[in-house]
Amino acid sequence: MKILKININNIQSLKGVQPEINFTDGILAHAGLYAITGQTGAGKSTILDAITLALYGKINRYGNDKPSSEIITSNQKEAYAEVTFEVNDIVYLARWAASFNKNNKINATDDRKLSRKENGEFRLIAEKVSNVNPMIEEIIGLKYEQFTKSILLAQNNFSAFLKAKPDERAEMLSKITGTQIYEEISKKVFEHTKAFETEINNLRTTINGNILNEEELNAIAVSFEEKENTIKEIEPKLTRILAEIAWLSAVENTKTEINQHKNSLELVKQHFLDNIELYQKLEHYSKATLIEKDWLAFQNSEKECTKNTVNTQRTTDEIESLNKNLATIAPELESAIKKLEETQKEQLLKKPLIESAKTTFGAIANNNETLKQNAKDLVTAKSNFDSNLEDLKAQTSKKSILDSAIEQNQKTIVQHEKYGSWETEKGAVILKRQDIEKSQKEIESFNIESLQKQISDYDTKNIGIEKLLQNTRHENTTLKSEVDLLELQKKDSDTLENLSKLKDNTKTDLENWKKLLEYFPKLESQNDQLRLNSAELITANLSRETLETAIFDKKKSLGILHENKNLKQLLASFEEHRHNLKEDEDCPLCGSKEHPYAMNLPEIFSKNDIDDEIKDLDYEIKLKENEKEEAVKKVASSSQQIINTNATIAEMQEAIAKLKYVLQVEKELKMEDIEAAILNLEAEFDFVQARINKLSELNAAYDRVNKLYSNKTSHLNEIHLSDTAYQTAKKQIDEKEVNIAENFAFIKKIFYSFDENLEENDIAAVSEIGKKLGDNLRKLNAGNEILKANQTEIVTVNNAITAFSTKNTSLEESVSKYIKEDEALNTKKGLLENEFRNQTANFELNSPQEEESRLQIKGKTEQDSVTKWKGKKEITLASIKNKHVDVGQLVAEKSELDDVFRLATAQLNDKLTENGFENSVQLQEALNLENSALLIIQKQTFETKKQQIEGALNANLLKQEELNSNPLTAKLVEDLNLQKVASEQEKTKINQEIGQLKEQINNDNKIKEENQLIIDVIKTKNNVFQKWDLLNKTVGSSDGKAFKKFAQDFTLSLLVQHANKHLETMFNRYELFKDDTSDEMELQIKDNNFFGEIRNINSLSGGETFLVSLSLALGLSDLASKNTKIRSLFIDEGFGSLDPENLNNALDTLELLRQNDDRQIGIISHVEELKKRITTQIQVKKYTSEFSTIEIVD
Repeated sequence: MKILKININNIQSLKGVQPEINFTDGILAHAGLYAITGQTGAGKSTILDAITLALYGKINRYGNDKPSSEIITSNQKEAYAEVTFEVNDIVYLARWAASFNKNNKINATDDRKLSRKENGEFRLIAEKVSNVNPMIEEIIGLKYEQFTKSILLAQNNFSAFLKAKPDERAEMLSKITGTQIYEEISKKVFEHTKAFETEINNLRTTINGNILNEEELNAIAVSFEEKENTIKEIEPKLTRILAEIAWLSAVENTKTEINQHKNSLELVKQHFLDNIELYQKLEHYSKATLIEKDWLAFQNSEKECTKNTVNTQRTTDEIESLNKNLATIAPELESAIKKLEETQKEQLLKKPLIESAKTTFGAIANNNETLKQNAKDLVTAKSNFDSNLEDLKAQTSKKSILDSAIEQNQKTIVQHEKYGSWETEKGAVILKRQDIEKSQKEIESFNIESLQKQISDYDTKNIGIEKLLQNTRHENTTLKSEVDLLELQKKDSDTLENLSKLKDNTKTDLENWKKLLEYFPKLESQNDQLRLNSAELITANLSRETLETAIFDKKKSLGILHENKNLKQLLASFEEHRHNLKEDEDCPLCGSKEHPYAMNLPEIFSKNDIDDEIKDLDYEIKLKENEKEEAVKKVASSSQQIINTNATIAEMQEAIAKLKYVLQVEKELKMEDIEAAILNLEAEFDFVQARINKLSELNAAYDRVNKLYSNKTSHLNEIHLSDTAYQTAKKQIDEKEVNIAENFAFIKKIFYSFDENLEENDIAAVSEIGKKLGDNLRKLNAGNEILKANQTEIVTVNNAITAFSTKNTSLEESVSKYIKEDEALNTKKGLLENEFRNQTANFELNSPQEEESRLQIKGKTEQDSVTKWKGKKEITLASIKNKHVDVGQLVAEKSELDDVFRLATAQLNDKLTENGFENSVQLQEALNLENSALLIIQKQTFETKKQQIEGALNANLLKQEELNSNPLTAKLVEDLNLQKVASEQEKTKINQEIGQLKEQINNDNKIKEENQLIIDVIKTKNNVFQKWDLLNKTVGSSDGKAFKKFAQDFTLSLLVQHANKHLETMFNRYELFKDDTSDEMELQIKDNNFFGEIRNINSLSGGETFLVSLSLALGLSDLASKNTKIRSLFIDEGFGSLDPENLNNALDTLELLRQNDDRQIGIISHVEELKKRITTQIQVKKYTSEFSTIEIVD
């Protein structure tokens, strides 16, 4: 991998777009070694930051922790870094960019792009961080950490490594090679293994040993069987007792029902006696209903006769009215016909004139349009002529002005001709002025007065800076002793972490005991709810059984009603024959000569309210069934509530068991036990809190004294830095002032050549004279430009004058032509208008179209009037004819209606006499009986009720006789109830004992299952633990040293192998090797010039030490880059301690390395001797105290 180009814009102190660093062209392409130079803090390392930023989106010195807002140069809106690089002869371009939005907030994500060069152009192959980083790693073959170790040689670090004490070398090697991770791996393996072991041991302690043995299980099984057998003996006995109680209840219920039926029967009989007169009127009403049909027929016939007479008179009146209307229609029709004929005559006379007038009207319109267009063309032609004339005048005037201007320009050029050379001299003056300004700003930036004031502020007692530093160091030493003492006290105390953990555990136990305390009243409440739900279930079941009995009785009564209804329907089929039976004649159906029910059926068959009774009973059954459904729902609801409550109780019991398990409590707990445990834990919690508070006070005291120590140390450093800064600033200010004086002398000499005198060394005066000379130069340049422009423009003006003159003649001819055409069109217009007036002289309207339309509308109106009156006449004649027909029909109908009326009157009189009514008045009175329908229903209801009561009474009497014949009747219900309660209590007690036995077995099975689960988990975890334990025995340790030491030894061995390859190339006298007999990372040197003599590494000279450390740095680069060839290297410092001879040797060695491996090698340094030796430089120059710029020099 080789870096070809670097482009930087606004990265940290490098403000603005920097000159491109191009290793393929220009100075750097042909250089050997090159140096990156500049003041401390100027931004030399920022170039390396730009490389890693473009490739990996990270800064070498900060990793990925520095936000983009801090990478962008202060007060700038955007920044970017680009690196063009080559891998395997393929060229790539990586770019990083960031910017602030319009709200001055950094955009959420950085802009990352990667392009590949194809056919001479870069084509985008990836963008966004998630895509670019993996592709960069794949192309280069290195991750970010590997790349930074490969490109930036840690030579200076290895120099320190070689000189370090034995006990410091291991730590330094970890930092250089990045092997710290192996220490962490070792610790993590150890911690993970211990955690597994602790977890398995904890699981073993959770195995529950409270399980039943074989003898206990057999005893429970025997007891369970004995109790079940006892239940089987109790249940038949209890069933018999319940049956005997039910029998005695039936005897008592039957007796009660008999008394109720007798009372009900007496009430019904009394009802018939109380309403005998009302029921007689109901009998008359029944007879009246038999002839009600004849009465209605009589009334209808009478109404039809009256209606016929009224209709006949009304139709006669309508005929007379229609004849009168016919007499008024005839004259209206005659007038309409006359008007229509006159209009048609007028249309025939005016039609030729209208057509001619239309033609003339069109010709006038066309002529007017032509005239209007000609007028527009005339106006346009005149306007063009006038405009062209104005343009001609303007161009002539412009020519005169330009002639004057050219003459004046030539005079100005002659006056300022001597300032032409200022353009050449200006650059040198500007550079000198900028150098003066830069030096002045740097002098100001040193702020010598401020530094003096800082020293004065520190030296408040005026004892001198040396004495002040001595006193401050003494105070600092005293505070350090106090810090060490407090640190010893902290080590003797328990850690805050352990106390906090103990506090948390105590708090958790306290919360669990409080939860346990809350469950007891809740559990009691749920048990109360369970008892309440059980009582509700018993009540709901009793209600359901009662409703089922009532529904059964009502359905039985409904069946009897349906049988009566069917019998009534059968008898109704003989209704017609029954009314035709006569005394002493055989019945055609049964042959009997006696017909007792010829007129009226028995009362049971003549009742008409069976359907209503069926309907009422159906309704009652539905109501009862709805009530039963509600009772069933109540049973289901109560059952579900019992299930839910049992589930809640089980959950609470399980929660209590879990809390007891967590709290490691096995005995049965009481409220006072829990309350006592809570009090103990609260006291323990307060004690732990007191210890934490005490430790916190100790920590606070340590922090306070440590802060004082840090502040005093910082204060000491500040005094030292201020004194150093003051001395450095004073020296540099003197140098800057000499440079300023030299620059002013140079500027005065140049100004004098232009007759300008700079009297004082004033930068403002320099700017003023420079501005004056610049103005004169601009006047000269402007005069030349204006003269050239005016000469070009006057040629254009002359051409325009010629064109406008030619165009003026053409426009004048067009105006004359349009005037003549306008006169001819106006003459034609007058002739056409006279002709049109003659053609429309007799028109009522002005336009021929309007006159034609008026005649058409008038003709249509007259025609519609004739049609209307003809239609009215025809309709009236037809109506008169139809009305005569209607009168004839009504007269014929009157005769028939009279016959029907006479017949209806005779039939009604016969029926009245037959049923005992003297006249129609008595019939109407009988029919007008109030509430007749209700009386019929009432009578039928009481008759039915009487029959039902009598039937039920007889049935109960029979049932009572049967029940009394059974010997059970002699027993007492109270004795049976006592036997029942005793049996039920015994059964309940045994069932509870059986439930307890089942619970014991279930709990035992549950414990065994839980223990088995724990054993299975232990087996699984133990398998994993065996692997971790093996790994721990190999690389694990509590302090991480085991694996760390192995990794360091192995890494150092590899590093020595790679370093010796480079050391052989650079300096084949020496060979590095690691002393495997030492535990202190000991490196030794084999001197091949002295027959392989083994020497201590510290015996090397400064130059030799540099070569060895450089070979180690190159070895680390090879080790980090693996199979990737890195052809661009940077060496950061490390040359300051070399004498001139060793410096030359080191540089020769690096040049040899560059030539042999074809590598770009850049040395980052501010050593003056190195700057003289390496002339090709990337200089980072500060032009303010905050900002720098790049310059490439040779």
